[in-house]
Amino acid sequence: MKKGKIKLTGKIELLSPLRIGSGEDNNTDIDILKDSSGKPFIPATSFIGVLRHYFINFNDADEKEKEELTKFWGYHKIQGVNTKSTSIQSSIKCSDLFVIDEIAVPVDELTSVREGVKIDIKTGMTVKEAKFDFEIAERGIKFDLNMIVDYKEENYKFLLKLMNTIKSELEAGNISIGSKTTSGLGKIKLIDPFLEVYDFSIKNDVIKWLKNENGKGITKDYNEKFNLNTNMFSIDAWFKVKTSLIVKSYPSDPTMPDAIHIQSCGKDVLPGTSLRGAIRSRAIKILNTKFNGKSEKIIDNLFGFVKEGKQYDKDGKEKDNSAKSRIIIEENLIDNCQAEIQTRIKIDRFTGGTIKGALMESMPLFNEEGTEKEKSIRVSIKISNYKRDKAYEAGLMLLILKDLWTGDLPIGGEKNIGRGVLEGIEATISDGIKEIIINKKLDLEKEDINYLQSLLDALNVYKEE
Repeated sequence: MKKGKIKLTGKIELLSPLRIGSGEDNNTDIDILKDSSGKPFIPATSFIGVLRHYFINFNDADEKEKEELTKFWGYHKIQGVNTKSTSIQSSIKCSDLFVIDEIAVPVDELTSVREGVKIDIKTGMTVKEAKFDFEIAERGIKFDLNMIVDYKEENYKFLLKLMNTIKSELEAGNISIGSKTTSGLGKIKLIDPFLEVYDFSIKNDVIKWLKNENGKGITKDYNEKFNLNTNMFSIDAWFKVKTSLIVKSYPSDPTMPDAIHIQSCGKDVLPGTSLRGAIRSRAIKILNTKFNGKSEKIIDNLFGFVKEGKQYDKDGKEKDNSAKSRIIIEENLIDNCQAEIQTRIKIDRFTGGTIKGALMESMPLFNEEGTEKEKSIRVSIKISNYKRDKAYEAGLMLLILKDLWTGDLPIGGEKNIGRGVLEGIEATISDGIKEIIINKKLDLEKEDINYLQSLLDALNVYKEE
């Protein structure tokens, strides 16, 4: 009987910072996992767990394929009154993902620390004693990937198709790992992939396996993949900085200004956490205006929630007290902007004079002068598990896009002195079936206008279920 191994190797590159907590708080409130040399690593348990969740939730397979998938990932069924407990171990073997040896970067530059603060939704102000910091592995780090699956003749085609699908999804950058993935952290991509097969009915393949030599490579001509039904509504928009922008970071260097714009690997970024907070706050404001303060259900369904204590429905049945956000915000680099130091002083309201010792310096970003490139900031908003019969969710995101586009929704810090105002340049709106491109002049076909209006109409006629 034909049997052997399917092997997938390559490098996993971080497209955005990664946070996998170690449970320790020695250096920050949330330290990340590190190996014995102090370098961050991705545990195989986390990596395989993310793949399993991704495929089980998004796979549009038939019943037989779903049964095979369940066996592939493994399962444990708890014993019932008349049934015995059953368990099947996962078919896949994966090593922990360590930083590749050829990266010539000092250990202390592989990670950095970010700060966060809890904002009161009603007042827009920070919550007292709710400031925290956390450690991240920086973008651009590459990890070694090594995955192996044992196959038999009867499941060879299925397993090869599945491994090719995993390879394809990782190559496309569709999978994120770690915590805060809905706020842009943990986005990964597979580079230099190699999918190979060892047929142990062939003596030469056995020798190659034992010598750790390459097996038979699967060429790009092989395109058998599972159809992954992701059901995603997305808005991908480009903006320019109309005024100035700063998401504050406080440098430890005493020669630097008091506050600079946050950076990742020396490059300015728009963190997903800041953008997400602004979007959520504006969504609540829109819904409260529309539905007289009754916006909790839509907000919870879109942005997730965590509630203390047990929760019960109208029939007295216990329900979940937490849910993951379906709104996914990406963290992106900022282009075509330059930082400039600005000095400010604090004024005594009674005398009109300056307050002694209240001199402040900040270093916000401004659009580069003399450049024809207007695209500075990319904003990506996605709704996962989107259904067309809930078009009101897309309608809400359209209103938020409109506010960002027209400069009515500033982002970042120091908004009270005019910072954070954006100007829309280009946007692509897609529900997986229909795609609409909006330019700066807002030139749209009548069909596209009617479709966008239908999304807004769905929000206008929404009634709580």
